[in-house]
Amino acid sequence: MGDTFLIDVRLVDIETGEIVWSDSIAEKLSRYDFIGTYFAEGILSEFEEEKEEATTGRVAEEQEKNEEALIALSEGIEAYDRGDEKRAKEKLSKSNAIDPKNEVTAYYLSKLVVNTSRFKSRLEPFTTYQNPAFLGIIRTDTILFSANLPPGYTFTSLSNNRIDGFNMTEFDTDKYISEESFNMLLSYSAPLGEKWGLRTSISMSGFSDRPWESSYTASNTVSRVADGILADVGYSFTNNWSLGIGLGVYVSSYADRGPAAPFVQPDKAVYMGTLGMLYRTLDEKLIFDSSISLSSETYDTIDETTLQKTDEVMTPFLWENTLTWSFNKKRSSLIVKQQNSICFDRISYYGTLAPAFEQVASNWFAVRAGGEISFAQLNTSSQVGYGGLIGFSFFNPKRTFEFDLNTTYRLRPSRAIEELLYPDFILHIAFVFNDIALSR
Repeated sequence: MGDTFLIDVRLVDIETGEIVWSDSIAEKLSRYDFIGTYFAEGILSEFEEEKEEATTGRVAEEQEKNEEALIALSEGIEAYDRGDEKRAKEKLSKSNAIDPKNEVTAYYLSKLVVNTSRFKSRLEPFTTYQNPAFLGIIRTDTILFSANLPPGYTFTSLSNNRIDGFNMTEFDTDKYISEESFNMLLSYSAPLGEKWGLRTSISMSGFSDRPWESSYTASNTVSRVADGILADVGYSFTNNWSLGIGLGVYVSSYADRGPAAPFVQPDKAVYMGTLGMLYRTLDEKLIFDSSISLSSETYDTIDETTLQKTDEVMTPFLWENTLTWSFNKKRSSLIVKQQNSICFDRISYYGTLAPAFEQVASNWFAVRAGGEISFAQLNTSSQVGYGGLIGFSFFNPKRTFEFDLNTTYRLRPSRAIEELLYPDFILHIAFVFNDIALSR
């Protein structure tokens, strides 16, 4: 069989049977993209329809593409449908290398990318960014920069305005508190072999708690900053199950000495640890993960009468469970996240239940939204809270780059005032770069 074929296309009026348009071309099958646009331009011209520049440009370009690209694409889609994602990635990557402009190849490659941060609504201090068990199933290496941007703090700094329920709250008659915090993290994760994954991170975090009476003053501010390094490892011991562990060490100090205080005059070393597990179906339409985290960092409580620092208390033990169900060819996702914060040195429990929904609207944009209900047992006080999430993601078709923006509002236990739920309003951003150098 020769390389060149005669391709004939005819348009027939189904009511009369009349051939209203026909054309033929002798071409190699390797020029499939040109062949399609050639006939498309002829049909549009016949019926005097407006032609896009991209269509005429492809015909003029007459770029020859190896038929291997079409074969590799077909084999890749077939492997994806069978659930053989390793072979699917191999064939789709081959097709993409030959024909990098093919949008179908880019679409299926994007479906093979997992572990983006789209459901991460905020950075929790002194924990790993993501359950380390995910490292056992990641397919490519990733660079991530993530940060919490407290708009209440920014608004306060720029305009010196304070709004109850936004960046401050009243806790007693004519007494107020503002609790500000920030967290930043830079990490690199990579697959190791077929079952292992590793992540290293550097982190900077801090908080400032400012109580005042009648008129605002910063004289009683209690602030801490902490800088640390973290290392996580994950292992997939079956196709469905994986485990992970993360360890970190920070240097912590009071922030009144300046932003470099942990390096110049550290007060103490802070240690943290995380254990995680994950279960997934083979098609990854259903994923359940659970993790526990504990650190040795402390917070300073404030006396409600004198507004002075009193005791040091431990940061909460954090237990997080997440169930994710993806459907509609993984373009739609339902997620239920449940968190528990427990303190061992006092009576303090805080539990949240947060359902959310995400929809991939196009090959470059996704939107998500959710709600949150919480219960807090703080000493003898039982309180119910609420919250919400809205977020967006922007990415390229292959998902090698992604930008996530999430806004959350919730009522959480105050760090400084006992038996108080504090309004927490956070902007969380993440820049994600996938498939940089390593994959499996």
